[in-house]
Amino acid sequence: MERKEAGQPVPFDFKAVKKNGEIIEGKNCILLSSFNQNQTLNIKFPNGQIRKLHRIGLMELNGQEVFI
Repeated sequence: MERKEAGQPVPFDFKAVKKNGEIIEGKNCILLSSFNQNQTLNIKFPNGQIRKLHRIGLMELNGQEVFI
């Protein structure tokens, strides 16, 4: 999921579902880190907000539906 060009992270768009069923959407986000043990991702939004997401909740990356 993490891509870099010239050493810089490549922004991506995503849609994910939270535990309560709410769908969140991110545009031009940056992946800061991923943790395999607990299956989470730290994502930075363009406004500077950093959120932790569970991989299992990902529904779409850059307009492509994903199955995890």
